[in-house]
Amino acid sequence: MMAPRLRLVLPACALLVGCIDRTKPDPADTGADMGSSGGSVVESASPDISVSTTTMDFSGSPLSEASVRTLTITNEGDEDLLLGELVLEGDRAFEVGNPEAIRLGSGASTTVPVSFMPTTIDLRVGQIGVSSNDPDEPELWVELVGSGAGPLITTDTERQLGPVGLGCTDTGTVSVANVGTEPVQVTGASVAAPFFVDSADFPMSLAPGAEASVAVSFAPTVAVPEVAELLVVQSDAGERTVVLRGSTLEQAVTRDVFVAGNGTTDILFAVDRSCSMADDVQGLWDAMPTFTAELDARGADWRVSMTVDDDGCINGNDLFIDASLSPSDVRAVAMDMLALGSSYASNTERAFTLMDASLARTGAGDCNEGLIRSTATLNLVGVSDEEEQSVEPYGTFVASFQALKTDPADLAMHAIGPVAGTCGSPSGTGFEDAAAATGGSVYSICDDLEANLVDLAGALVLSESSTYTLSSTPAPDTLGVTVDGVGDTRWTFE
Repeated sequence: MMAPRLRLVLPACALLVGCIDRTKPDPADTGADMGSSGGSVVESASPDISVSTTTMDFSGSPLSEASVRTLTITNEGDEDLLLGELVLEGDRAFEVGNPEAIRLGSGASTTVPVSFMPTTIDLRVGQIGVSSNDPDEPELWVELVGSGAGPLITTDTERQLGPVGLGCTDTGTVSVANVGTEPVQVTGASVAAPFFVDSADFPMSLAPGAEASVAVSFAPTVAVPEVAELLVVQSDAGERTVVLRGSTLEQAVTRDVFVAGNGTTDILFAVDRSCSMADDVQGLWDAMPTFTAELDARGADWRVSMTVDDDGCINGNDLFIDASLSPSDVRAVAMDMLALGSSYASNTERAFTLMDASLARTGAGDCNEGLIRSTATLNLVGVSDEEEQSVEPYGTFVASFQALKTDPADLAMHAIGPVAGTCGSPSGTGFEDAAAATGGSVYSICDDLEANLVDLAGALVLSESSTYTLSSTPAPDTLGVTVDGVGDTRWTFE
């Protein structure tokens, strides 16, 4: 009878008479001597899990599309491998399916689908945990990395417009950006009334990293506290939606009363900023609140500007002073206008030339756009303690300035300067002659400047007003006009 044999179940590496390497058995090994009775040690059979890769890389996957890879799980052991639950951790752009089989015999394999759907180009990471009855690796992890590639747009999520009155419009913009890796074509946008989108903005091509704006507007026709609609922006990278919100003003009855015939005028001072004029310049801005108060007392619709630099551009942040400003603001804006700019140089004591430069820059897009109004008279005032020194004769400038108005009588030129018989040298063939030719007035620079401006306010040429500024923005369909108590339908609202 054969001697009995002892079969031991050992860990992968156990101290008996040595360490058994279960993955690389020695073919010459026939067992271990267990004593005088004889015997041998035999490695136990067990499952052994392996995977096709420990890192699945989805870098550069198409945006908004599912990219699928296959993970293969194999049993390299001698006993059946039982798979437990697969656990997915990390970014939600990754998804893992179920294995085709959960019991794998020796040498058998199964596959698991793993997908990645990126919505941005940013790096995303995750990991899959695979549990099994492998005694060495009861839990095995597979790393996941991925990023998106392709065109991708983002937009503002929400835009608020208003509050605005019925019949009126508020405008704004919605930002659109290409945050992808390829150029994108934004083909259009749509939204329901009372919101509107400017179709002239489309199509627009955006390179990676570029941003553009879409013009939107809100024009309510029904008084509701707030309304919201979805703006849908279309592109070859898909659609994006933006919530547009708009609110309307509570409607109230407003009555504006105007006295006809008070007139409208634009007033432009050309001021000599030479050193000898320092006191006069300060006196001018100090007296400006008094001057504008006199214009208000006349009931005029007035605007005042002052020019000092060769390029003709009005200095400061305001193009003109008007009745909306407080006295302190009037003085502050006057100081800004009279401050020397970067182009002050050769036109000192050349008021005609300064005026000509300023009036030549009132076109669309130029620095003085909107300086003069077509319905207003134009009063030009030169201020200097020296004779007018423009190269061209006064008549040339008078003709040029009169050409700016439909009626030459709507132009008047005035002078505050040296007057023969009072002080300084006479203005000669300069402003005195221009004032006489256009029905203007002349005042001595040596007299009290504030008193001169009060007199000037009464001497200005004013138009017969046919345009009036309302105190608030109305709904056009609700406007009514009466003249001396009688309804008048000849008026229009702009």
